[in-house]
Amino acid sequence: KIHAGDAYNVIPDSARLSGTVRTFSMDKMRQIEAQVQDLAQSTAAAFGASAALDFKVPFHPVVNDEATTAFAGDVCASIAGDGNVLRSGAPGTGSEDFSFMAEQVPGCYLIIGNGEDSNALHNPGYDFNDDAIVYGGSFFARVTEQELVGVR
Repeated sequence: KIHAGDAYNVIPDSARLSGTVRTFSMDKMRQIEAQVQDLAQSTAAAFGASAALDFKVPFHPVVNDEATTAFAGDVCASIAGDGNVLRSGAPGTGSEDFSFMAEQVPGCYLIIGNGEDSNALHNPGYDFNDDAIVYGGSFFARVTEQELVGVR
């Protein structure tokens, strides 16, 4: 997002550029922050201006624990059938506070599907499929059962 002034026919005295950065590691996040800082400073200096960077990292990358993810996949397969479980795919860049929990204890962030004809989450046309509740509830019940009896 770029905001510079409020009138189309007046050269503004300042501009603000904002956006989001998502990475798969905190090391990469720190590297990008340094690069953005350098780019902002050098670009501003080239035009006799100044730049200030306010780089916030509200959430860390979500990194799933391998063993926990395999366990979760097995539980999902026992409920929905192995053919309905996507066990590998491209990493996602979702922004979740779950990342802080997964840094402390092994965890797995997973997505329970909403049906093939569903709009994506955060889409104005999204409509939660109530039939999916049974899968989510069954998943959490089965994980709890297996953890309590030490199946994993």
